[in-house]
Amino acid sequence: MASHDVVLTMTSFAGGVPNVPAVGSKCLFIVDGTWVAGDRITTAILIGSTTYTPMGGVVMGATPVHGMVFKGQVMLCAGDKLLLGGIGLPTGWDYYHAGFGYITMSENSDNVLATKAVASYAGKIALFARNAVQLWQWNADPAQWKLIQLLQNTGTLAPRSVVSFGEIDVFYLSDSGVRSLRAREFTDLVNVADVGTRLDDAVSALVSAGTEEHAIGYYDQRDGRYWLLLTDRVYVFSYFPTDKVSAWSQRVVWYPTSQFTGVALYHTVKDGQLYTLNVETFSSQKLYRATGTVRAGSLQLTIPFYDSKKPATRKLWHAIDLCGSGTWKVEVGNDPNNADSFTTVVSALTLSTVGYDRIPLGLHGTHLIIKLTHTADAAAIISSAIMHYDDADAS
Repeated sequence: MASHDVVLTMTSFAGGVPNVPAVGSKCLFIVDGTWVAGDRITTAILIGSTTYTPMGGVVMGATPVHGMVFKGQVMLCAGDKLLLGGIGLPTGWDYYHAGFGYITMSENSDNVLATKAVASYAGKIALFARNAVQLWQWNADPAQWKLIQLLQNTGTLAPRSVVSFGEIDVFYLSDSGVRSLRAREFTDLVNVADVGTRLDDAVSALVSAGTEEHAIGYYDQRDGRYWLLLTDRVYVFSYFPTDKVSAWSQRVVWYPTSQFTGVALYHTVKDGQLYTLNVETFSSQKLYRATGTVRAGSLQLTIPFYDSKKPATRKLWHAIDLCGSGTWKVEVGNDPNNADSFTTVVSALTLSTVGYDRIPLGLHGTHLIIKLTHTADAAAIISSAIMHYDDADAS
């Protein structure tokens, strides 16, 4: 068999480019026309017999009512869902963004119609409907979220009233008044605390008047107080457990009718300063800042009925001492069946009585209530009230 030589000639490739990873087809869609407020755009991609809806299908057309950012993830309440954006990606609302997903409240509560608000609580996520609260353990993977606890028959009707009170509590406006989530001692479970019981009648009246959409909660980090703004009322909760202080104060916001002609008033607080937005029309909005002027008679402090932990024991209330500054009208009452019955004991107290003459009373009864009204156009302070008494039954 004859042999043959094989000669191979190779020519190097030239003018090539580095290889790139494979990617799906990219198409640019341009939506033309005149945009009108309220218009919505929904897209669907048909490949073969399969239809794909961009952005996970649950985000398109959603109308969020509340939201927050937790560990770099944007969370929005819309419909009966909590929408979760990509972690570290505020605009990452598609299935390929790490962390994107959603939690459906109605799947775990049979009476949930809409997710109202979301708040962080002790490293967990509290989801609010109007009639239910769900506590979830957060995870970077939405599929790994875990429902820890379900609270029925409580919730919020005002999304913007929901505020994390530090890391220990969450305050919110419910149908019955201001409530809070608070951990039970020695457990990881939470219960509903009636911190706003004293306000229930006043707040319920405002809510029944249809003002809940204007309700805004605010946590002032400077002094640790919770503000609840309702139309022309501002309620401030002061909680200092070391000093055994747990009290609400009310501030009435006065609006000059010549300036406030619109029907919609929206409030906000920044650095302890109250601002009000008067919306007349969409294009005519005015922002007002409260001056904080104290008017005579506008500052009032009521120390509720005190019984010295002996509610059934009659006492002889000898006198009271007050510490503070300003000019105060001092009234007292001793009838627990009539919280509006007072007797004036001092018309204008201008200095602290400790170390001087006490304010004499000479009243008998099981309880004592004190009402203090500031009568000057200036700031004032009441730091303590001291009650002197004997057990009348014992003597």
